[in-house]
Amino acid sequence: MNMREIGFILFFLVPTILVGQDKVTLTYEDFIATVTDYHPVLSQIALLDEQSDAYLLKAKGNFDPTVDFQFGKKSFDDKNYYRKIDGNIKIPTRIGLDIVAGYENNVGQFLDSEESLPGPGLLSAGISLPLGNGLRYDERRKVLDEAKLIGEKNELKQIEVYNKVLFNATKSYIEWQNDYQKVLLYEQANVVATQSFMNSKQLYIQGVGTAMDTLEAQLNLDQRNASLLKSEQNYFVTKQALNNYLWGPNNVLLALNESTFPQILTTEMWIDQVASLQVVQDERIQNITAVRNLGIESAQLGLDKKLEREFLKPIIDLKYNPLFRLDDNNRFLSYTTSDYKAGVQAYYPIFARKARGNLKLIDIDIESLGLELPLLIENTNIDLQTLIQNNQTILDRLMIARKNILGATRLFEAEMIKFNLGESSQFLLNSREFKKLDFELKALELEKELLKNRTKYIYKLQAF
Repeated sequence: MNMREIGFILFFLVPTILVGQDKVTLTYEDFIATVTDYHPVLSQIALLDEQSDAYLLKAKGNFDPTVDFQFGKKSFDDKNYYRKIDGNIKIPTRIGLDIVAGYENNVGQFLDSEESLPGPGLLSAGISLPLGNGLRYDERRKVLDEAKLIGEKNELKQIEVYNKVLFNATKSYIEWQNDYQKVLLYEQANVVATQSFMNSKQLYIQGVGTAMDTLEAQLNLDQRNASLLKSEQNYFVTKQALNNYLWGPNNVLLALNESTFPQILTTEMWIDQVASLQVVQDERIQNITAVRNLGIESAQLGLDKKLEREFLKPIIDLKYNPLFRLDDNNRFLSYTTSDYKAGVQAYYPIFARKARGNLKLIDIDIESLGLELPLLIENTNIDLQTLIQNNQTILDRLMIARKNILGATRLFEAEMIKFNLGESSQFLLNSREFKKLDFELKALELEKELLKNRTKYIYKLQAF
């Protein structure tokens, strides 16, 4: 049994009988590894490679050699009207030239004169070449180039989907571990409130404390119990959201058992990765999928323009096929320069307005893309700079919050000493404890915001 299988047993498959025993920690690293290995969406995008290969295979099909064979025979009233055999093979090339070879054999009493051939038939071999439209570029070469661009677009789509899934999964993990910390915080607050209530009750029984202090302690305990229940519900909800990203082999949806808890993420998480990305930020922006997609769109328009330019040229198709005779024993070929089939086909729309109009439209689209690219890069750069500034602001606020926690803790401890000496009230003690708890909760919210801010920066640069 390998480590990954052991992980499945510990994190997902063991039932709730483990509650009360040692807790199992699902680390962020193990969580992301599970998402990467088994999430159905990430498995699905792997099919894009096969799709790209299929498009390329389909495009190459336009250059497949073709074989054409026809046989016809007519016999009536004991007369052999005709028997016709006509076959050829055509080999397209990627330079616009087609190589053609064929064989004809026609016999019969009622053949048209132009169909009459020597007894053994004729072999032919030659070329078909567009001298104008289609010589430098044509539709089949464009389809092949487009198939390669489709492969590049699918590769970018894989990067986009991969980063989006990992970004959303990471956010869910941050929420889960943050809500877990809140549960722990409220559990501790509940312990303090319970102890405070027991002390007040004991002092009241001894005749030292007042009924008002006891009631105040009871109200505080009830409030802490309610807050704990709410935090546990929030923790349950974020845990269920996390389960949506946990899949096993064979597309089996997993669920965390009751004994699995999150790793507490420190505020140092991803700090080195963000710092490294900042150094190469401008270079990374040039390679994000949104920018590269614009490049592919521009390349696509370039192909359209290249083909459309061909339509400004006249269609002039040249065909030349030398004819070879077979001797009576079908062993030897004979050829003279006077034996051939040749032809020219020409066509041209005099004003070529359709092609010129299409070229103008393509140029407009290319110019529009040229204007969109710098705007996209600038907006992305602004978003990233905002995230960097937010990161520093949150850190500064977090330092203040932690300083406030220390101060509030000292005040609470001092108020507890005064209360035990009979120089304070339960109300003041509760107020001190509430203020301390409030600062601790704010610090947790800032920690969550800080981690999310960093992951968003990483996601913007597609660096998961």
